[in-house]
Amino acid sequence: MTTTKRIGIAAGVLVLLAGSGFGLVHWEGRMWDERVAQIAANPPQGIRVAYEETGRTWRTRTFRVRAEAEGLRAVWDGSAEMGWGTRTVLTLSLDEGLGRSIRDSGVSGYRDSMVVETSASGAMKPVLWRLDALEFKDAASGDVCTTEPLLVTAHEADGKTSVTGSLGGFVCRFGDGTSASIRDLVLGFAAQEGRPIADFSLSGGTFDAGELKGDSFSVKLTSRRMEGADKTAAPAEVRWEERADVEVRKPRIEGEAADRVGFSVRLSGLTGAFIEEVTAASEAAALDPLAGWRVLGLWRDAFLKSEIGVTLDDAFYEAKDKTAHLTGTLRYEASPQTGIPKYGQFELRIPEALVQPATIADGVASGELKLVNGEYTTKLEITAGGIFANDQPLAGPGIYQLLR
Repeated sequence: MTTTKRIGIAAGVLVLLAGSGFGLVHWEGRMWDERVAQIAANPPQGIRVAYEETGRTWRTRTFRVRAEAEGLRAVWDGSAEMGWGTRTVLTLSLDEGLGRSIRDSGVSGYRDSMVVETSASGAMKPVLWRLDALEFKDAASGDVCTTEPLLVTAHEADGKTSVTGSLGGFVCRFGDGTSASIRDLVLGFAAQEGRPIADFSLSGGTFDAGELKGDSFSVKLTSRRMEGADKTAAPAEVRWEERADVEVRKPRIEGEAADRVGFSVRLSGLTGAFIEEVTAASEAAALDPLAGWRVLGLWRDAFLKSEIGVTLDDAFYEAKDKTAHLTGTLRYEASPQTGIPKYGQFELRIPEALVQPATIADGVASGELKLVNGEYTTKLEITAGGIFANDQPLAGPGIYQLLR
């Protein structure tokens, strides 16, 4: 094959690739235009959206989007670039609406960007939102707060939505001379289609809130379908369990220090229908405080029907290489023999080294606490007749009339 022929073939390939690339970009641009027009024509309920194109080339777009809902208005400036996928960038305008309110509220340094990308096949990539470091000043109080950059990633696929966020930290210095700070905040959120409860997590590094300080903390809320649940039940009647795990490491307050403090608790028997009913009642209570009694009534009725229960797997306090534990359950149990329903029972164990004898002397003398194998222990029983510690009454039945 001659050199001239090789050059001709290579040129032909380049022309073919260029033509294919141009065709792909043209197709991506057309698909982007159609998608934007569809979103503008069919916005989410209760939201008005206006789209204005401010510039265009064969592979780019610039535009402005206005959205308004319940009197709140926001404006974004954006650009889109096509080529083996589409990359769209949106930034909140500080000239009007929400952006102007942020600018005028004492916040300086506000700059954000939301990046939405799709692959050449049209598949959506994770959405990225970045907020630059901020400073907030309140001239009246003298408070000054600064934050490090915030990064949020959101992704939706196969009926699952997940969001993660990270913030390097923030510091607030108040006009009265006090301060508060926290480092390395990480947030997680996950919702699955068909699951009425979303999972949530929040963790952080060192924190300082005046008298309260610590090395780190974590909060996790997770849910699962209960074992043995009726598989033939309608989706709204399937029972779920919500679990909360909370832990603080090296907490310090007013000269007292511990190695770890936290708890693990489960709320079981929840259904989608019950959650929707409680949510609706809670929203009504936000407008009418008297409606809050309905929220309490819903929980009470579900408890008295033995539909829901609370299990405290462990509440712990660890210090001096010793750990105190509180475990137990809250669940309604009818007692035909005595006619006095039971509401729950707990067990408390405190190592002798963690308490001052003088502070518990009365409890030991009354029998409410017993020293067993180096631990002060008590078994709490909660009934319609009162609360009992090691069979010794702590309170009468008066406060339990609400459950009758």
